[in-house]
Amino acid sequence: MGVAGGTGRGWQPEAMIARLARVGARPWWQAVLLGLGFAATGLTLRWAGRAFYGEVTGFMILLPAVILAGLAGGRIAGVAAVLGCLFGGWIIAGPDAVGVGIASRMGQVATFNFVVVGLFATLVGAALRKTLARLDRTVADLGHSEARFRTAIDAVRGILWTNTADGRMEGDQPGWAALTGQSREDYQGYGWSNALHPDDVRPSLEAWNQAVAARTVFEFEHRVKTEAGVYRTFAVRAVPTLDASGDLVEWVGVHTDVTDARAADAALRRNEAELKAMVDQAAAGIAKVGLDGRVVSANARFAELLGLTEQSIIGVSTGDASHPDDVEATLNLLSDVLSGGDGSQIEKRYIRPDGAIVWALTSLRALLDDSGKPDGFIAVAVDITDAKAAEVALRESEERFRLMADTAPSPVWLTNAAGEVEFVNAALVSFYGKPADSFLGLAWKASVHPDDIDGVNAIQAEARLDFSPYGFEGRFLRHDGVWRWMRVSVNPRFDGSGAFQGYVGLSFDVTETREALDALARQERRQRFLLELADGVRELEDPQGIMDHVQSVLGRMLGVSRVGYGELSEDRLTATHMPDWVEGVPSAAGTFRLSEFGGGLEPDLQLGRTVVVRDVATDGRTASSRAAFDALSVGSLIVVPLFRGGDMRAFLQIHCRTPREWTPEEIALIEDVAERTWSDVERARAELEVRDSEARFRAVADTAPVLIWVTQRDRTRSFVNQAYVDYMGGDYETVRTADWRSYIHPEDQARLVEESVAGEATRQPFALEARYRHHSGEYRWLRSFSRPRLTLHGDIIGFVGVAFDVTDARRVEQDLKRINELLEDRVGEALAEKAKAEADLMHAQRMEAVGRLTGGVAHDFNNLLTVVIGALDLILKSPDDAARRQKFGEAALSAARRGERLTHQLLAFSRRQALRPEAIDINALIRESDPLLRRAVGEAVSYRLKLKRGGARVIVDPAQFEAALLNLIVNARDAVAERAAPDGGTITVQTQACDVEAGHVTELAAGHYVCITVSDTGVGMAAETLRRVFEPFFTTKSVGKGTGLGLSQVYGFARQSGGGVRIESTVGQGTQITLYLPPLAAEEAVTAVPVPPQADISGQSLLLVEDDTSVAVIAVDLLGGMGLEVEAVETGPDALAALARRRFDIMLSDVVMPGGMTGFELARQAADQYPGMRIVLTSGYAGDDVDAALAEAPWPFIRKPYSGEQLAAALGRQER
Repeated sequence: MGVAGGTGRGWQPEAMIARLARVGARPWWQAVLLGLGFAATGLTLRWAGRAFYGEVTGFMILLPAVILAGLAGGRIAGVAAVLGCLFGGWIIAGPDAVGVGIASRMGQVATFNFVVVGLFATLVGAALRKTLARLDRTVADLGHSEARFRTAIDAVRGILWTNTADGRMEGDQPGWAALTGQSREDYQGYGWSNALHPDDVRPSLEAWNQAVAARTVFEFEHRVKTEAGVYRTFAVRAVPTLDASGDLVEWVGVHTDVTDARAADAALRRNEAELKAMVDQAAAGIAKVGLDGRVVSANARFAELLGLTEQSIIGVSTGDASHPDDVEATLNLLSDVLSGGDGSQIEKRYIRPDGAIVWALTSLRALLDDSGKPDGFIAVAVDITDAKAAEVALRESEERFRLMADTAPSPVWLTNAAGEVEFVNAALVSFYGKPADSFLGLAWKASVHPDDIDGVNAIQAEARLDFSPYGFEGRFLRHDGVWRWMRVSVNPRFDGSGAFQGYVGLSFDVTETREALDALARQERRQRFLLELADGVRELEDPQGIMDHVQSVLGRMLGVSRVGYGELSEDRLTATHMPDWVEGVPSAAGTFRLSEFGGGLEPDLQLGRTVVVRDVATDGRTASSRAAFDALSVGSLIVVPLFRGGDMRAFLQIHCRTPREWTPEEIALIEDVAERTWSDVERARAELEVRDSEARFRAVADTAPVLIWVTQRDRTRSFVNQAYVDYMGGDYETVRTADWRSYIHPEDQARLVEESVAGEATRQPFALEARYRHHSGEYRWLRSFSRPRLTLHGDIIGFVGVAFDVTDARRVEQDLKRINELLEDRVGEALAEKAKAEADLMHAQRMEAVGRLTGGVAHDFNNLLTVVIGALDLILKSPDDAARRQKFGEAALSAARRGERLTHQLLAFSRRQALRPEAIDINALIRESDPLLRRAVGEAVSYRLKLKRGGARVIVDPAQFEAALLNLIVNARDAVAERAAPDGGTITVQTQACDVEAGHVTELAAGHYVCITVSDTGVGMAAETLRRVFEPFFTTKSVGKGTGLGLSQVYGFARQSGGGVRIESTVGQGTQITLYLPPLAAEEAVTAVPVPPQADISGQSLLLVEDDTSVAVIAVDLLGGMGLEVEAVETGPDALAALARRRFDIMLSDVVMPGGMTGFELARQAADQYPGMRIVLTSGYAGDDVDAALAEAPWPFIRKPYSGEQLAAALGRQER
C-alpha cells in the first residue's frame, strides 16, 4: 500500500525518495560509508561533466547527493557526504578552478556556502526521514485503530450506519441494504425512510430532523421492513461526531439486531484511501525566502503546496500564505533563526487561494551573505495535511468506537495479547457497579462462580492455542450480589499485518432464559409423571387398587416415607386412614380421633387449604401433638383436603420421617395428583356401584312377572329377563339373539313393525299391542311399553321395553287393566333408573303415595258409584214417580260431583293438573281436601283439625300445598302405626298466625307468617335422623316402603313459596312439623269477581268436535236444550270438512282427539280461516303439555266433566 504500492507503474521519483527515507537505522560507521557512497556518486557526475564546468567548481550539482545521503542515512551520512563532496570536488575541479580551497576570498565564500547549504540539506533530509518514520508509525497506529474498530463492530449486535452532517444517508450502507433489501439508489438521502413502516415514517423523520438541527443524540424506535418482507422493530441510537474544531462531521447510528459490517468496511476503505493519499503527498517543497519573509524562489512542489504556480508564488509573504493563527509562531521561528539559532521546524497551516488549508512541517535555516550576515532563509515544507487528517481520523475512530461500544446494551470488552482486559464499555461498568479500571487485567475472573471458573479457564486455554473464537455460558456475580447467567462470545482481533492483538468479547444476560428452560423441563417432567400415573390408573377398576398404585408411585418419586388416603366420619370427629404405602415406617392405617393429632390442622383443611408442615416439632399446629406424630415416625407432612358437595370428605397425606423443606413444585404436584386421582377413586366407586346396580336391576328384572328387554342401536336385544325367556321358550342366548318379529302373529306383523318404527322415530316413549306366539304355540296378546335409552348428550342408544300379557285383561274389568298399567309404570320407572340414573325418582315417590291411597280412593269411588248406579236404577224402575226421580237424580248428581272433586284432587297431587301459585285460604283448601286426608290417615288413627278463625290467606300453588300436606300426614300416620299405641295415636293439623324471630327458623327471615303444623304421637326421631331428614332419598323406612323424597318435597315447596320448615321431635313421644308461609298482604286479599250476565245464544249454529260417542250424545242434548243448532263430528279433519260446507257461529272442540290433529291445531287453523267464528276448547285430559298450550291459547277452556250450566256459562262468556 502507499508509495510502495506504485512501483509497478514505472519509475517514480517520489517513490524512490520515500524508499530511501524508509531505510532502517544503521551503525555510525555504516552511515559514514553510505554518505561517502552518495558523495562518490555525485562526484562521478561532476567528473563526467568536467568539460562542461571548466574552471568553475560546480558544487551545486553535489547537493542532491548530500540530500539523498541525509534521507537514507541521517545526519552522520549527510555530514560524511558534505565532506566527501567538498574534498572530492576540490580534487576533480583542480587547484586552479575558481572557488577551490580556502586560500582565496572566493574560495572561502564558496566553501562556506557549500558547507552551510550542505549541512542545511543534511538537516532537511534527516528531518524528512524522521517525519516519514513518524508518518509510518501514525499509519500503523491508524491501521491498528481501524482493526480494533472493525473488531468492535463485528462484536456489536446491530446495524451500524453513518449519515452526513445534514442528516442524509450517502455512500454504501451495506448493513442497511442487507436488512431492508434496498439498493444503494433506494436509500440515498432520505430514501431509507421508504423501508420504514408507513405509520412510522413521519414521526421518524420529524424526530431525526429535530436531532440533526439540535445536534443532539438521536434515540428512537421504529419498524423496519426487512428483506424478507417482515416488519421488525429496531431501537435506533445515533451520535453526532465532531472534528477537532468542534464542527459536526457526520452522524454515527446503530440499528440493533444486525451488524453494519459493510458500513464499517466502507469507513475502513475511506481511511485507507486517505492514508494512501497522505503518503503519496509526502514529498517536500523547498523555497528561498528573503529577510522580509517573502518568497524569492521555490520549487514546483512548494508552489503546489501553497496552491500557486512557480511564477505566482514569487513575492508571497509569510503572512499572506500562513494561517492567521500560525503567523506569530512562524515569525518567532524566523527571529530565532536570525538571532543565530540553529534553526528548527514548525507544524503550520498554509491557506491556498481557494481557501483550502494545507498542513506542512516547515524547517528554516538562515542563508548568509559573503559577509556572514543573514541574507535570507531556506524553507523546506513537507505536506503533512494527510498525516494531520489521519491523526484526526484516528482520534475520531477511537471516539467512535467508544461511543458505539457504550451504546451497545450488552457488556463489551477488549483484551491485549496476554488476555488482560484493557477496555470495557458502559454496560459492563454498570454490571459490576464499580469503575472500569477496578476490573481491568484479570480481575474479572474473581466474579466468576466457583463452580464455573475451571470450565472457563479450560475453554480459554484451548482457544488461545490457535487464537480461535470461543464462547461459553457461566454465572457472574453482579454488583447487587446476585449470580447472573451470561452467554459470552469472544473473537480474536489482529492488526493490519495479521499479528494477534487480543480478543474482543460480548456477553448477554440469559438468566431468565435458563430459568424459563429449567421451569419448562420441570413442567415436562411433571406432566410426564402425571401422564404415566394416569395411564397406570386408567385400567384399574378397584378403588383400593387405584389408591395403592397412586400411593406407591407418588411415594417413590418424592422419596417420602408414607403416602395414604383418609376419609372423615359423618360427625367429623374421627378419620379412617386407608391402607397406605410406607417405606421404613409403620403403617398408619386405621381409625383415629382427630383430637389425637391436635386441632391445629383442621381449620386450614376445612377452608380447602393444603397443610404444609416442614417440622412437626416446631410448627405451632402440630407441636402439641408431637408424641402422636413421633409414634408414627412423622417429621414433616403435607395434607391435601378433598371435597365433595362443598364438604371435606377425605384427604391425601404425605409423611416424611425427618423435617423437610417442601418445594413449591412438590406441593403443586401433590395437589394435582390428589385432585386427579381422587376423582379416579370416586369414578371407580361409582362404576362399582353401577355394576352393583346393574346386578340388582337384573335380579329385580328376573323376578318381575312381566317381559322386560333392552335393545341396542341396531334394535337387537342386549338383555331379556327370565319372564321373557320363559314366554318365548328356549335357553337365554337363543331367545336373546332371536328376531323378535318372528314371534308376531302374521296378521299383526306389518302393522306392529310400522308402528314400532314410527314410535322410535318420535324419540319418545310409545306403546304397542299385538299377539305373540307363546312357547306353547298359543298366540297371546302382549301390550308393550318402550322408552328410549339416552346418553348424557341426549343421543339414543337403544330402547327399554316391558310387556304385559293382556290376553285375560282384554276380557276382564277395566280395573285389572289399570292395575297392569300401574305395574307397567312402576317397572318402567325401575328400568329408567338404569338408563337415566335417578331422573324419574320424584315421579316414583308420587306413584308410591298414590299406591298408598289406592285402597281408600277405590273405596270412595265404589261408594259413589253405588249411589249413582242405585239412584239411576231406581229412576228407571219408577219412571212415573216424579218425586222419586227428583230425589234419586239429585243423589246421583251429588255423588258424581263428589267424584269430580276427588278426581281433581288426585290429578293435582299427581301433578297432572295445572300448578300455578294463587291467592287462597289455607283453611278452605284443607277442608276441601279433608275427605282425601282422612282416607289417607285411616280409621284406626284419630285425626283432628284446629283451623285459625277468620281464615289464613297465602299465595301458594294449591296442588303443591296439598301434596306437601299429604306427605306430612302420611309420614305421621306411619310414625303412629310404628309406635302401635293402644289408643291408635293422634294426628293433628293446625293453622295459626305466628311471629318468627331472627334465627328461630333456619334460612327464614324474621317477620309474620301463617303456620301450618302437623303433629303426631308417633315414635319420634333421634338427633342424627333430624339432621338428615330433609336430604333427598334419605329414609328410615324399610326397603320398598319409602323413597326418601317426601320431606324433601315439603322443604322445597316451603322454600320456593318464600317460607321455611321447622321440625321438633322427641323419641317415643312424637313429632311436630311446621310450615311457615308468608301471609297474603291486605291489598292482595281475594275478592269475589262478579260473574257477568249470561248472553242468549239460542238460535245460533254450533259445531261439536268430540271423539267419545257417549260424551257427544250428552253434549248434543245439553246444547240442543240451550236452543243451539248442533252438528257433531269426531275428528279435526272432519271438522274442517264441515266448516268448508257451511258456516257456524260457535265451535266447541275436544283437545285430545284421534285423526292426527289436536284441538289446538284445529282451533288455530279454524281461527285463521274463519275469524268471525267463536271457539271454545274442552278436555277431560290433564297434563303439562296441555297446561303449556292453554297458557298461550287465546280461547276459553272448560274442563270435563261439565254441567249444562257450566257449558252455557262458558259459551255465554265467549259471546261477550
